[in-house]
Amino acid sequence: MVDASYETCLVHLTHSLRWREALGLLYHIRALGITPNVKSVSAALNACGQAGQWQRCLELLGEAREWGTELNEVSYNTAISACARRDRFEEALRLLRDMPSVGLVPDGWSYGATLGACAGTGQASTALRLLREMEERGIEATASNYKHALYACCDSKTGENWEAAAALLRRSETLRNNFFYGRVIMACRRAGQWQKALEVLREMSRVGLAPDIFCYDTVISVACMSSVGAQWKIARDLLREQAKTGVPCSLISYNLVLSACKKAGRPRQAVSLLRAMRGHGCSPDVISYNTAISACVKRREWELALFVLRDMQRPDSRLEPNTYSYGSVITVCATCGEVDQAVGLFDEMPEAGVKVDAFTYNSVAMAYARDGRWRQAISTLSDMSELGHVGDVVSYTAAIRACGWAGECDRALSLLREMREEKGVKPNEKTFAAAISACGHGGRWERGLELLSEMPRSTGFLPDADCYTSAIKACGKGGQWEQAFTLLREAAAEGTTPDAKTYEFHRVSSPSSPEVKLRRGAFFVGAMPYP
Repeated sequence: MVDASYETCLVHLTHSLRWREALGLLYHIRALGITPNVKSVSAALNACGQAGQWQRCLELLGEAREWGTELNEVSYNTAISACARRDRFEEALRLLRDMPSVGLVPDGWSYGATLGACAGTGQASTALRLLREMEERGIEATASNYKHALYACCDSKTGENWEAAAALLRRSETLRNNFFYGRVIMACRRAGQWQKALEVLREMSRVGLAPDIFCYDTVISVACMSSVGAQWKIARDLLREQAKTGVPCSLISYNLVLSACKKAGRPRQAVSLLRAMRGHGCSPDVISYNTAISACVKRREWELALFVLRDMQRPDSRLEPNTYSYGSVITVCATCGEVDQAVGLFDEMPEAGVKVDAFTYNSVAMAYARDGRWRQAISTLSDMSELGHVGDVVSYTAAIRACGWAGECDRALSLLREMREEKGVKPNEKTFAAAISACGHGGRWERGLELLSEMPRSTGFLPDADCYTSAIKACGKGGQWEQAFTLLREAAAEGTTPDAKTYEFHRVSSPSSPEVKLRRGAFFVGAMPYP
């Protein structure tokens, strides 16, 4: 029998977290030929457990069995708790399952400690099973038990246990606070369940809780991540509701809703939201403005994009447009044929201290090309080189297209040679289409056909519809309607369909003898796509 002084000393060492001395004393008792009793073993187990020495607990439990110590529920519960402190879920569960084999019945502490281990490792299914076992055995689950089960359900990276987490909220009134509702909403977010996240948010009001910024932000973010574009409205309305209730709206949420408006093709709503931000006490940042600009670019709203850029430059915004801001507005202006606006913004960039990148140069080159300003398009290539930017396939294609539209066939072909032989830039289908078109405008249909035929050999890809369209029109302008007809058939045989305007061009340009009409009509019936 262990002397009471030994037991007192063990308890003192446990309270002092001196687990090594506690184990040493226990082994000393054993060396004296005395079998440590359950109180002594439990005290040493507690000392090791509080020090995080879960392995020592498992070793000591096994040794105590060999010594013949009659272990009790406290011994096992102490070891289970030690494993739970270090999130050793498997070891804790194994101890729980071993208890009946030594004649012990798990109690609320046993289950609670094991649930704690589940909470730290996201073992949702096991946690829920343990709760069911407690109910079946008549053990009343505590608020802590429900809390640990809720943690286990919410900690999954994919949020697949969001339904179980929501059900746990309803089973325990002590969990009904903003923190735990926020955890469940986050689980819905991870699972992509924006409708369920919104339901949980609405449930908060029904149980007398006022959603906080975290809850609103989480629901807004999952609504914005939805693949269904219509959810931008829900996200926007939540922002408005949040502002009305006096809950601060975060910049992150505003930017998410702006991005959702962009994806849904709603530039005007994006700009309206941008202007409302300051009124709600949230100052837009560069990301906010650039997202609104991108929404305008997507729908080709160049005037609106320019408005956002100018609004960004207001002194009270305390923001400076960056390269992306300018480049995006220049691109939409160029796309919409507003060349002067695009060029004006391009010239403004150095004055504003904004770096001009290759993307912006390409946008300006495309603007010049659309307006037929071939000299300026070529000059853009030179400027890029002087500033350390290498002209790429986009900038060269734009310059070639500009030369072609201006009838400068030789310059277009010279640029094609330069990009391939001197700059090492590989042309693509659009480049060849532009060069072939330039040949047509310059009356050199033969050279256009040569370019068409050399494409597979020199580039490794077949001519596309644009290339065939350019070649057919080049032949048509040169009066080579038979050759154009051959190209139409060739394109159809390869599964490439020139646009309807090409068919119309061939129809009105070729001779109108009965034989030709018959051949042409038969071809068009089989090959021309219906509008």
